[in-house]
Amino acid sequence: MRRAGFFYFAICLLWFPSVFLNFSSSLAGIPGDNYLFVWHNWWLAHSLFVGRSPFFTKAVFFPEGISLGTHTLSLLNSIPGAFLSFFLNPVQTYNLQWLLTFVLSSTAMYAVAFDASGARLGSLLAGFVFGFSYFRLSHGLGHLNLLSTYFLPAVVLFAHRYFVGGGKKNFVLLVGSVVLTGYGDWYHLVAALIITIVIWALQLSRWPGIIRDRRCIVAIATSLVFLLPILIPLFQNMRAATLVLEKPGPDNSADLWAIFVPNFHPFLAGRERILAFFAANPYERSVYLGWVSFGFALCGWFHAPKRWARLGGILILFGFALAVGPAVYWKGSAIVSSPWTPYALLSNFVPGVIHFRAPSRFLILTFLGMCLLIPFGIQEIQTWMANHLKSDAVTKGALGVLLGLAALELYPGDYPMTPHRLPAIYQTIARDKEKFAVAEFPLHSGMFFPKYPGWQDRIFQYYQVYHGKPLLCGYTARADLTAIGFLETFMRSSLDGTLDAAWFERQKIRFALFHVDRLEPQTYARYWGNLSRWGREVPSGDPAIRALQFY
Repeated sequence: MRRAGFFYFAICLLWFPSVFLNFSSSLAGIPGDNYLFVWHNWWLAHSLFVGRSPFFTKAVFFPEGISLGTHTLSLLNSIPGAFLSFFLNPVQTYNLQWLLTFVLSSTAMYAVAFDASGARLGSLLAGFVFGFSYFRLSHGLGHLNLLSTYFLPAVVLFAHRYFVGGGKKNFVLLVGSVVLTGYGDWYHLVAALIITIVIWALQLSRWPGIIRDRRCIVAIATSLVFLLPILIPLFQNMRAATLVLEKPGPDNSADLWAIFVPNFHPFLAGRERILAFFAANPYERSVYLGWVSFGFALCGWFHAPKRWARLGGILILFGFALAVGPAVYWKGSAIVSSPWTPYALLSNFVPGVIHFRAPSRFLILTFLGMCLLIPFGIQEIQTWMANHLKSDAVTKGALGVLLGLAALELYPGDYPMTPHRLPAIYQTIARDKEKFAVAEFPLHSGMFFPKYPGWQDRIFQYYQVYHGKPLLCGYTARADLTAIGFLETFMRSSLDGTLDAAWFERQKIRFALFHVDRLEPQTYARYWGNLSRWGREVPSGDPAIRALQFY
């Protein structure tokens, strides 16, 4: 398995040269959520250092603070990231975490595929397809939590071993895999529970046996007990009537048309209309399976042992049925809308499912099912070629072409990067050791204030990693309106001009930073005209930022 890990690391070198060449100067992905996961590492390090719960923070939405119970903290990533941050800078820490998810996910899938099939070549391809799939490439743009797929293959392996052969060791390993998956991401936790239930049900041929066999219930219940540290704040926050929910739609569901198009691939260069479709939501809209890879999986489904064929087929279908969401979409338009789609049924009848606003993320089940079948497909194709082609050289050449095509269709081209840039004003703020807050304009978050464009505030939290001062605004994955009372009051008072210098000192707001290129001219003029009466302008080091210091 160690050799497999080195093999996948070598693929990382080929697939992501931009990450290695800019390891210390740019974040992998596009500007947006990658900023937030850098902030997670900082916040976990800060909260653990001072001995506070990581599930509530006043670092954003100061002074009221906000619950992070429903936020994607992804402790599986952010706790190691917090410790790594003592040795690496924030950019290096994030990029190392990012690269390791590809190596670990691929290696884990290889191990499970090899255990199931005994076919080394096919298992290497299965690990590659799983680790470097378009699902992971698209979420690699900024969703580090959704890259935490490396324990899902282990759930398959240990669930199969436990429900077939029993044993305390397999029980512990199954529970551990489910728990670690849950600490990585909520969607993957649901996927792990589905995998566990499906494998358990497939081992029992009759319903009376299912009713009498309680091993699955015990395994899931034990896993949930160990997940209580994140489940308790989750359900406490979910019960809040002020929680803002985003309904799933075409932007975050699996679009059937996107199955045919690898949106990262270099051959799309210059095809603006196609690229514009994916640009609407680059994280969620890519559901390309890979035609050659899917062909291998289909061949494997016909020739795999019955237990693996059934499991792989069910995971492929189940994942895709959930991923299409509440309707069936084609190029962003609903062609079938029904309350009877699997996702719609789950969200209507299963508590909590409505909080899963991006159904396309369940497609990880489809990729997992495909990769369980790929080694068997490769084996069958090898056997057929050996029997029908003239020589070993021709057989190896033909198989090499197929494997090369499978790799080429998943090639991402020049993977996007986000250059690190820290305006001088944040270094000035960092050098000031007193305790105070910073007001970043625009103050709003798109999720809290839908009438305003934005979600620009994630970069403000990235800057906060370097200066460490509380912010009046912020971003969380689930918006809680109880957090914005002070923020709304400050916004109105700033526009009305009803504040004074003493107010800023009482509230401990020392700096206001105006990102001029992100503010409407009239709004910016009103903010600046009113607040500049109570503060003095200080150099920002960036022509797009104007800074005021109040006391």
